[in-house]
Amino acid sequence: MKKLRLKKSAKKYLIIFIITLIVLVYGITSLCKFIKQKNYEKTYEYKLTSIGYDKKDANFLEEKLTEKDLNYILEKKQDSIYINLLNEKYYIKDYFYNYLDYYENNKDVNVS
Repeated sequence: MKKLRLKKSAKKYLIIFIITLIVLVYGITSLCKFIKQKNYEKTYEYKLTSIGYDKKDANFLEEKLTEKDLNYILEKKQDSIYINLLNEKYYIKDYFYNYLDYYENNKDVNVS
C-alpha cells in the first residue's frame, strides 16, 4: 500500500493558510481589546479615576449622581466633599448645587 503525501505546492498553500489564519485571529483579538479599552475610556468610572478618585468612590458617585452632576465634578479637581455630602443622612438630590455653593462660601465650617 502506497503512502499518501501532499504535493509541495499543496504543502506551501497549507502553510500559508495556517499562518494567515493565525495572523487573522491575533488581529481580531487585538482589535477587540483595543475597542474594549476605548469604550472603557468613555465611561465615568475611568474619567473619575483619572482625576484621582478610587474605583469604589467612582462607582459610588456614578450610582448617586446624574450625568449633569458627574460632568460638573469632572470639571473640578478631586475633592472628598462630594463623597461626604452624598453619605449624609438627610441629603436631598435636588439641592446638590446648593450644598456645593454653601460649601464654597463657608469652607471653614465643617459640613459633615
